[in-house]
Amino acid sequence: MYSDIDFSSVIPQELEGRDILTVNNEPSMEINNKVLEFIPGYETVYKAVDMIMSEDPQDQFTFPEEFLNSLTPPGLPPYEL
Repeated sequence: MYSDIDFSSVIPQELEGRDILTVNNEPSMEINNKVLEFIPGYETVYKAVDMIMSEDPQDQFTFPEEFLNSLTPPGLPPYEL
């Protein structure tokens, strides 16, 4: 619906309270990142915890940390906010 939006002419307050609905997370994250570029203020990045809690120490080697950080499962925020 907003794929052709000109973000350089949008006033951030006009998007306040609106939702981004997509079939999967990737397009909504792209749109969200474009909108965030135009919001004034300082940027702060928050990262998720990236430790595996397991009884078996070998579990930490099953998947590379980079792979786990790239996942965006439904209902969970991305690794980097």
